[in-house]
Amino acid sequence: MAHVITLDPVAPHQARVDEFLGPGVFRKTIWDYDDAVGRMRGTVAAAGDEVALSFVVVIGNMLRSWRTSWCGAALLADLNRRALPWRPADVAMLFGFIGDLDDRNVPLLVRAATGAAGRLDPAGRGSLAPLARAALADLDRRESLTSAERTRLRALLRALLADADLVHGGDGWGRAALPLLRTATGAAPFVAHLERAAPTPTAAWFARAAALLEPLLVHDLLAAVADGDPSDFADAAGDFAPRWVGPDNALVVRGLLWSACALGADPVLGAEAAVAPIHRTATLGRAVGERVVHAAIAVLARLGQPGTAALHDLQRTVRQPPRTARLVARMLTGSAGRS
Repeated sequence: MAHVITLDPVAPHQARVDEFLGPGVFRKTIWDYDDAVGRMRGTVAAAGDEVALSFVVVIGNMLRSWRTSWCGAALLADLNRRALPWRPADVAMLFGFIGDLDDRNVPLLVRAATGAAGRLDPAGRGSLAPLARAALADLDRRESLTSAERTRLRALLRALLADADLVHGGDGWGRAALPLLRTATGAAPFVAHLERAAPTPTAAWFARAAALLEPLLVHDLLAAVADGDPSDFADAAGDFAPRWVGPDNALVVRGLLWSACALGADPVLGAEAAVAPIHRTATLGRAVGERVVHAAIAVLARLGQPGTAALHDLQRTVRQPPRTARLVARMLTGSAGRS
C-alpha cells in the first residue's frame, strides 16, 4: 500500500522565518510582552518580501492558539502595508485561520487576509469569494465585536465579492431568489445596496434604494422568502432545523424588507401591497432568524393601517421569544403615535 504524506502548508513558511531569525526565536517572541514584539518590528522590516509574507502566515497560524488580545498589531500592520508577492493558496490559508481565532484577534487577521487578497489579480481574488463569504458568516457569531468593528470588517470582506455573489444559493430563499435576480436588469447594484442596510437604515439609504429598486422584483423577492424547500442549519446548540433564510443571506433579506418602505403608494406594487409577505416572514421565527424577523416587524410599523393590522395579529400569536413579543408591542405603540 502506498503511503500518503500530508505536508503542513505552514511548514515552509515557518522554516523560512526560522532561517531568517534563528530556530524558535520568533515562536518565543510572538508571545512576549509589547517591548519584545515592538523591537522585532525593526528586524522584520529588513526581511525580504518572501520572508515577510511568511511572517504573516506564521503569525496567523500562531494566533489560532492565542486566547487573549495579541500585542503585535503594529508589527502585522507594517507587514500589511508591504506589496508582498501573495499567491491565492497563501491568502486562502489566512482566511482558513479566521474561524479558529479568539474574537479579540479576528480584526487583525481579517485586515491581513483582505489586504493580501487585494494584492492578487482579479482571477485570484475571485477564487476567494467562498472564503470571504464564510468569513462574513463567521463575524455574525462574534458577539464580543462592537457593531462599528463588525461593520468595518464586513466592508473589507464584502469588497472581495462581486455583487452577484452576495446572494447565496444554500437556503430556501436563495434558491428561489437567484433565478429572479439572474433575469432582472440592474439587479446586482440593488442587491449590494440591500446588503449594506443598517438595522434601522438612514434616509440616505432609503433614497438610494428607491432609485435602484424595481417594484415587481421587490415583491417577487419578498414572496420568495418562504417559497421553495428550506435547508437545515445548525443553531447555537448544534441542533438542526429548517431555515428559509440562512446566515449567508440574512443581511440581504433584512435590506430587502426595509426596501419595501421605498416602494411608494401604488395600490398593486406599492409599500402597503407588500404587507402580506412581510407579515408571513415575521411569523417564521427561527426559520428565518431573529435578525430577519425583527426587521419585518419594524417594517410593518411603517406600512400604514395594513401594517398595523398585521402587528396586532402578531401580538395575538407571537409569545416567544419574549424579546420579539416586546418588539411587537413597542412597534404598535410607536405606530399608534404616528397615526
